[in-house]
Amino acid sequence: MKIICLGNGAKVFLETVGMQPVCDSLEHCCWAEVNETDFSDVSICFVNLNELESVDSIKRLKQKFPGVVLSGFLSGSYLSRFRKFMIAGVADIFVSEAPLEEKRKQFKALVGLVERDSLDLPSSAYAMLLGGNEGWKRRARKIFRAAVESREPVLIQGETGSGKDVLARAIHAGSDLNSQKFVPFNCSSVPVDLLSAELFGCVEGAYTGAVSRRGRAEFAEGGTLFLDELGEMPRDAQAKLLRLIENREIVPLGTNEVRRMDARVLAAVNQPLAQLKEALLRMDLYYRLNTLMIQIPPLRKRIEEIPGLIHRFCMEFGSEKKFSSTAVEIMLSYDWPGNIRQLRNVVRRSILLSENEVIMADEVDIF
Repeated sequence: MKIICLGNGAKVFLETVGMQPVCDSLEHCCWAEVNETDFSDVSICFVNLNELESVDSIKRLKQKFPGVVLSGFLSGSYLSRFRKFMIAGVADIFVSEAPLEEKRKQFKALVGLVERDSLDLPSSAYAMLLGGNEGWKRRARKIFRAAVESREPVLIQGETGSGKDVLARAIHAGSDLNSQKFVPFNCSSVPVDLLSAELFGCVEGAYTGAVSRRGRAEFAEGGTLFLDELGEMPRDAQAKLLRLIENREIVPLGTNEVRRMDARVLAAVNQPLAQLKEALLRMDLYYRLNTLMIQIPPLRKRIEEIPGLIHRFCMEFGSEKKFSSTAVEIMLSYDWPGNIRQLRNVVRRSILLSENEVIMADEVDIF
């Protein structure tokens, strides 16, 4: 496993938590060197988050190196930034002042998640995500197994924060493409007029200021391309995506050159299916993606799974703390508009801020 440490003190921080047994390569990089650094085989980018006043640098890193897991550390005086960095996509945040043993457990859990996502099928990933009645669970798991065992495109539908990205990574990790790249692309993160160039590439002069470059689709060659928030993709780009799925070829912006490309396509949407069919997606693309479709129920419709999820997240964070019955009751009574992502962040924040082994109701800050 290769880890890049970005910013002052990041490498020293990891060395103190005992990363040597699991890390084949640990390199330091300053911000000025990011564009010249090869991230192609990097598993984790560990950042000194104290040096960042805004999330823009995190967003740029995620866009430039989509396959790399971002993590980092914050000092106590900067903990007010914790929430915005988690929302921006930082997978896990360490607190400098936390006990050394807790930081070691947290790092071990982070490495375990990265290794599981990149090599093996995540244990019970679909069981965690696909709740609801038993009949629906059986059908959803059957579709999940079919998605793992084939290379057909898959459409995943679920509200924001419901775990669509986790499920897509689980499908990739369980497939025969798991040794190849998993390249995520958020269709809402790029201006509409630049999306085709960003996804399919372009040649110099294709638009004002354009330089020749490969698109994200080409970076996924031989692996899996995951398109999140597909409903935000303009229709001209949808036609190009359909061509990629049907004919295994793309045409970069500004040229008529046809390039052969072999990548599996997974897509996710957060809009209701009726809205997709009526207004947002081309019908031919919708029906092609709909070969295999998985719907993830919102967390409010499977509150019985919340206690198990709380326990899982505590284990993931390497914490032995427990939530009192009254604390769990409060979490069961909430409707969780941010779904699993919101629950995970609440559990993490409660663990960090509570000084007790048993977290009480008044220490659970949901809002």
